[in-house]
Amino acid sequence: MPVDVEAVFRAEYGRAIAVLVRFLGDIDLAEEAVQDAFTTAVRRWAETGVPPSPVVALNRAVAVGERQGPRRALGLVDALGLDDHHVWHAVRADLLRRLHRTPEAVRAYEAALALTSSPAERAFLDRRLRELTT
Repeated sequence: MPVDVEAVFRAEYGRAIAVLVRFLGDIDLAEEAVQDAFTTAVRRWAETGVPPSPVVALNRAVAVGERQGPRRALGLVDALGLDDHHVWHAVRADLLRRLHRTPEAVRAYEAALALTSSPAERAFLDRRLRELTT
């Protein structure tokens, strides 16, 4: 059964932006991250088919972090295993930072930086990384 990619994008985009704006504090950065994630997903779907939405699962984990704390959210994020995407690493890094697990947070920010070429995202991630290392 063919997937209506536009319908999936329309259904998920607003929620993803809202969650990431709360998390990142920057709508431009959130929009760029969601577009990058969606582009990656569409490429992967061509090979593997459409899985249950990882964007929704990651957004849910961020929301859990806001309501129930970073420890609970980190367990949900880690279970997703999206280690080939920079947003997953950035979310992990922030949760680890909030748990005062600085060495792990540094590694997660470095992994996120290695996986993105977006200047805005790189600036944000680099700023967060410097906060932990200076």
